[in-house]
Amino acid sequence: MQAVESKQENFFINECHGSSFNSSSPVTSLQGSIIAQKMDGNSTALICSNKEFVASMRRFSINEFSSKDTNCLISPALFVPSDQSQQKRSAKEAFCGRHVYLDIENGNLTHKQISKLFPREEIVVYSSYSHTRELSRYRVIFLTDKVMAPNAYTALYNQIAHVIEGAGYQDIRKGTSGSRAKVHGIDRKPYLTDLFYLPCKPGNGDGFFVHYEKGRSPIDVDQWCANLSPTRFDKDDGTGTVEASLATIVADHASVCEEALATFRDATVEPRTSFKALRKLNCTLIRAGVDDISRDVTLTQAAQSSRSPTDRMKDKARLMRIQGIN
Repeated sequence: MQAVESKQENFFINECHGSSFNSSSPVTSLQGSIIAQKMDGNSTALICSNKEFVASMRRFSINEFSSKDTNCLISPALFVPSDQSQQKRSAKEAFCGRHVYLDIENGNLTHKQISKLFPREEIVVYSSYSHTRELSRYRVIFLTDKVMAPNAYTALYNQIAHVIEGAGYQDIRKGTSGSRAKVHGIDRKPYLTDLFYLPCKPGNGDGFFVHYEKGRSPIDVDQWCANLSPTRFDKDDGTGTVEASLATIVADHASVCEEALATFRDATVEPRTSFKALRKLNCTLIRAGVDDISRDVTLTQAAQSSRSPTDRMKDKARLMRIQGIN
């Protein structure tokens, strides 16, 4: 809501159903911001569903340009400039963002290999303007299920790089040598404010646009952030604070779930009270901001411990579709 009420006035809407400028829909449906040129301080928020976002990127991929600099760029961020700010795309103006981008060049890591390293994640890959058959240069977009804060973006970016390096791919800047060396070629851009050229036809040769979607889904931001692993990048990027804050949140949620479950059991000592108590339990968890996985587990425990577990499990399935309280 803070972003909606901000100075950000430019929106590009491909799918306007459900979007309203007096609600949070333009933020929750954010797909990034389009920037005309690197030095341009203005940005246009792209508002649509993940499906329409991928379709738009595919349409961009057939565009032809005389040079890469004539193409537009995209940033994962929604920029919210303040009245006092002289810069419109600084780190302070990045309110939130969506999807995680990798820029790959000068390596031998292919997008097919990336898809195997992340078999459950929905991924879009497209060749860059400088791509050739001899030297593959491309970008990878890991779709996310929701928007995220700047430090969460960096944490997810680091996790992805950590998985790739854990598979044996090395950073060429760390002195990698030898014809058989596995080099990932990631041009490190770990921040929400980083810019990436939109898809287009390469200047010399054929390109590609691939959407890995079968049996996959966008990254669950909450789940990934709740299960962060230490990486070699964290100290430099300051994402250790993300781990600490998330650990506190997870611990708090565990306490909330435990107390709410105890309250449910106390309230269902008498017969014919479990349905009402289950609904109250669900409302308590939602108001506390408990993630869906923990909410599902807690409701399941409550349902199975009730006097009518079969009926309550059916009720639990319906309650899990409730995303918020009116």
